[in-house]
Amino acid sequence: MTIVLAIAILLLGLGLFKLFFISVQPYEAIIITRFGKPVRSAGSGLAFIFWPIESAGIVHSLKRGNISLEMNAEAMNRDVVKLNINVEYQPDETGIIRFLGFKQDQIESAIQDRVKSLCTIEVRNRKSRDKVYEEIAAINNAMTASFENDLAVNGQTLERHYGIDLISIIINDPEYPKALADAELKKEIQQEENNRRKLEMKNLQKIARDLVEEAKKNGQDLNYQTALEITQRQFGIIKTEHKKVGLDIDTLKAMENIMPELARRISEWLKSNRPGKRQK
Repeated sequence: MTIVLAIAILLLGLGLFKLFFISVQPYEAIIITRFGKPVRSAGSGLAFIFWPIESAGIVHSLKRGNISLEMNAEAMNRDVVKLNINVEYQPDETGIIRFLGFKQDQIESAIQDRVKSLCTIEVRNRKSRDKVYEEIAAINNAMTASFENDLAVNGQTLERHYGIDLISIIINDPEYPKALADAELKKEIQQEENNRRKLEMKNLQKIARDLVEEAKKNGQDLNYQTALEITQRQFGIIKTEHKKVGLDIDTLKAMENIMPELARRISEWLKSNRPGKRQK
C-alpha cells in the first residue's frame, strides 16, 4: 500500500511538473500567453507556466543576425576615413515579444543608423586618419558601450526598444588606398634614409675630430672643417676636384696612418646599418 501511494504521489508530481514547467531548447525562446495574449518570454532551460491561465505559445529561434556596412567618416583634421563595419546581434530571449513587433529590415536599419552615428562621433574625436587606424580597438569598445548604455529611443536603449541583444561591433582592419600606401611607404623609407645619414654624419664628424687630435700629436694645426672635408672626400660623400689644403708632409703622413683604421670602422658601421629591402 505504501509503495502504491508513493508511486501515485510521484506520478502526480510529474504530472503537475509537466503542467507548470516547459523545457526550452538551446538558442530558442518561447512566448508565454495568457488567454491568448502574449505576456512574457523565456529563454532556454525550464520555463514556469501558471497553468491553466497561461500556456506555451510560439517558439522563436535566437539565431544571430549579421549586418555589414561601409561608411566614410571625417577625423578632426578633415582626413576622410573609409571604414568597413560588421555588427552582430540576436533577439533578446526576454524581449521576443518586442522583437516580433518589428520587421527585420526596420530593426537592421535602426542598428545601422545608430552605429554610423556612433562611429562618426568616435572618428571625429581622433586627430587624424593615422590616429583612427591606431585606435580601432578603442573605437570598437567605445561604440559598443555607447550602443548598450546610451538612451536612443523613447528613453530606452536601442536594445531594449527593439528587443535585441548586441553581440559585437567590429571595424575590420582598414587598408590605406594604394596612393596613400605608396606615399606612406616612401615617407617611411625617406625617414629611415635621413636617420641613416644623420648617424653616418656623426661618425664622419668623429673621424674628423680624431684627425685633428692626431695632427696635434704631431705638432700640426689642422682645422676641423678642413678635416671634415677631407673625411667626406675619403668616403665619397662629396666629389670635387683635388685641391691643396695647406698641410705639410708630417700631417699628411699622420692622416695616412689613421685613415685606414677609421675607414675600416665606418665601413663596418655602414654595412651593419644598411636599410633592408622593402616590399610594398
